[in-house]
Amino acid sequence: MPSEPDSLGATLAQLNSEVLGGFSPLGYHSVDQHFSTPEYAEWSFEIEQPIGQKNVVVATYTGNHGYNLLVQNGFANAANISGNPFAGLPTSIPDPRFLGVNELSNQGISNYNGLTFQYRRAFSKGFQGQINYTWSHSLDDVSNGGSGLPFSFTSAVTTSLISPNPRGSYGNSDYDIRHNVTGDFVWDTPWKFGSRALNDLLGNWSLSSKLYLRTGVPETIYDSILPNMGGGTISATMTPDAVAPIPSHCGNAAVNGASPCLSQSMFLPAGSETGFGIGRNTIFGPGYFNIDTTLYKNVYITERIRFVIGASAYNILNHPHFADPYSNMASGAVGGIYSTVSAPTSAYGAFQGSLVSGRELVLTAKFKF
Repeated sequence: MPSEPDSLGATLAQLNSEVLGGFSPLGYHSVDQHFSTPEYAEWSFEIEQPIGQKNVVVATYTGNHGYNLLVQNGFANAANISGNPFAGLPTSIPDPRFLGVNELSNQGISNYNGLTFQYRRAFSKGFQGQINYTWSHSLDDVSNGGSGLPFSFTSAVTTSLISPNPRGSYGNSDYDIRHNVTGDFVWDTPWKFGSRALNDLLGNWSLSSKLYLRTGVPETIYDSILPNMGGGTISATMTPDAVAPIPSHCGNAAVNGASPCLSQSMFLPAGSETGFGIGRNTIFGPGYFNIDTTLYKNVYITERIRFVIGASAYNILNHPHFADPYSNMASGAVGGIYSTVSAPTSAYGAFQGSLVSGRELVLTAKFKF
């Protein structure tokens, strides 16, 4: 193909003649000439209904639409130099002075709709609590604005578009949790006894707990071999072509590859695809369930001084939390689950549960005055 001049007028042939040992094409990040700030339109409404003096039921709808969102397009200089036909890609490199050109632009969009129902119980006889259920659906072209920030519960690999067309990558967000239940309560025992010994034994206990229950997050099935057809000109994740129905969910039966939810037979052989394959985030991983509980005992020494002793248990039921299935179709391990995910709360802080697996117990003893 004809050599193309750069901003200083140098062609590929000139670069090869001027650079000792020859010029080696390199990767490049390109930013749109016109770059805008991402913007969001948001809307919501809420209905609240008291039930008696202590109870409230609340229904809330929330929606938003994002536009001018950052996306990374790793196909700006893409070519198919493998010899196999592939839809939409040229057979020679558009600009041979470069390999992969990753273009950053504001072409991304996102949409979210969520409906939440909440029941709250006001403080009465030492007890108060609430429980929430949310149905939601989150969609976008590239999650996290294409910045590659990880979401705690997923091993998503798509930080760029999966095809040159932004709308071709539109699908479930990395954090699309369809069903989510959270709840918490606090109970301060209200018992008062005439016997000081019984008060010391059975009175002044405080019990609290938090519940987390949700469906799984989605993951993109990809083919790590497919981008190789570009000879380094493709800086993106590419998805395979399916030849059989793909399950929408993958459960705990796939742990350690015992009963994988995906197999290579469901797809064209790795690297043989001739078009941009299935969409992103098409399979949902295992759900999440966790209960944290705290129990404290207040021992009053005087009216103003008390001794507090207790324990906090994170993941009190010692329930395992499994990650999404392995999603590289080029591997025979595809469809198996081989790791766990971190808990949202732990003794080490938010989203630090990966430091310890399983149940965590923290004992506390302190004076308060």
